[in-house]
Amino acid sequence: MKIRASCVSRRFRPRHLAVLCASLGLVAGPAFAQQQTVKLESSLRVSETVTDNAGLGQSGTGKTDWITQISPSVRLIANGSRVNGNLSVGVNSAFYANDSAPQSNHLMLGGSGKVNLVDNYAYVDVFGSISRQSASAFGPRGADTVTGTSNQAEVRTFSVSPYLRGRLGSTGSVELRYALMQTESDSSVLSKTQSDTWTLNASDSRASALLGWGLNIRDSRSDVTDRGTVSQRSGRLTGFVNLDPQFTLRLIGGAESNNFGGSNKRSTTIYGVGADWRPTPRTTVSGTVEDRFFGTGYMLNATHQTGRAAFTGSFTKNVSSTSQTMLGAVSLYDLLMLQYSVKYPDINERSAVVRQLIDTNAAGQGGVIVGAQSVLANGFFLDRRFQLGVTFSGVRNTVSLIAFTSEHETLTERLAVTGNAAAGQNATTTGGTLMVSHALSPLTSANAAYSSILSQSTDRSLAASRSNIITAGLSTRFSSKMSGSLNIRSNKGSGSSSYSENALIGAVAIQF
Repeated sequence: MKIRASCVSRRFRPRHLAVLCASLGLVAGPAFAQQQTVKLESSLRVSETVTDNAGLGQSGTGKTDWITQISPSVRLIANGSRVNGNLSVGVNSAFYANDSAPQSNHLMLGGSGKVNLVDNYAYVDVFGSISRQSASAFGPRGADTVTGTSNQAEVRTFSVSPYLRGRLGSTGSVELRYALMQTESDSSVLSKTQSDTWTLNASDSRASALLGWGLNIRDSRSDVTDRGTVSQRSGRLTGFVNLDPQFTLRLIGGAESNNFGGSNKRSTTIYGVGADWRPTPRTTVSGTVEDRFFGTGYMLNATHQTGRAAFTGSFTKNVSSTSQTMLGAVSLYDLLMLQYSVKYPDINERSAVVRQLIDTNAAGQGGVIVGAQSVLANGFFLDRRFQLGVTFSGVRNTVSLIAFTSEHETLTERLAVTGNAAAGQNATTTGGTLMVSHALSPLTSANAAYSSILSQSTDRSLAASRSNIITAGLSTRFSSKMSGSLNIRSNKGSGSSSYSENALIGAVAIQF
């Protein structure tokens, strides 16, 4: 096997990692050390992929390759009265025996946390992510991060959000928040975007037995490299009518302004209605319909959980961006976190249990739907989206379904948008993932997954693109610190990008 000089992520800034580490208490001082625990977990995953089409080339142009991946990682978990959160940092090194792609090193990062600066008053939320995403919905879609790399981009998202929170009387609350978010990639498809947002929320939904009130003021500014600045301002006043302890009606009125249409600002009024229903402690339903500058906007969310199952669904139409789409996508991790929220109320303990379940029964599937849902595009777009997640865990069987459909319509004058909407196309993407796991023994399970994605455009010159991925195999735990898996895979694409790939993947993971 030939080993070449590595291609390393060039734009990662060490200060991003430093901010996350500091915020999670990893470099905290003595004041934060009281009643504070920090747990360090390290692991190494080595896998070998034998594929007959490493580059996902057109029929007859595929190249067979043996791809070795070496992925060391470190997970830091902070839990205490001052700092709560987790941070995972790893490097995915890929080596191609037949040189179907350059050897590469990619940094993988994911973390979020909350810092309690002053009890019941001042807090800081932090988030960071470095991942690889499909650059175009109409290009070949790799089933992992080492095949079909020509249509992959590294996406980096970081945010820091300090805020103040206080009480209003005996039942009300007020919060003043500032959020700084930065998103960028190593591809021209997605330029660097930095957003600064100020938000004031004040409410007392039960100011009296029947009535309540709420106030929301938001001021946001987003700078897109070489694309200009987009500003958004809005103010809403909400009246609450508590018809029942489990049912609340909301009446909404306000105004908003923005410059999505270019340099000229547009101001419009907002009015709408909403309702919140909580029939049981484990079931919530919330809906809002508003008249906005783009027409009718709406948001319907529902969640339900039992000891063995969890459901989450949403139907929305709103202004969105690439980073917002990625953060709002449903994943297997989200579903299992919802399902086990009652059994493991501590979020860090629950996260550790969920990640262990994913690594054992659905290795590599924890965030698979995120890549399918994100559309890498600069600026903002109107997104009408339906997404659904269901998971059920029996004594020996686990079944999970994640599905979505999304219609994107460009907003920022089409000239400020690149990627799938570069020529002003409107794209519709529909997809889903079904995962099944059956425990053959306490240590070994059989797993299967099927994913299908269909992307369509109103531009007749661009053919629809469909991707179907089937994976099946076995996973086992050799010891408390060592596990392994063996899977076969079929990945077929048709339409604007036709290809066929078959692969055999073996992996061993060790915890230290």
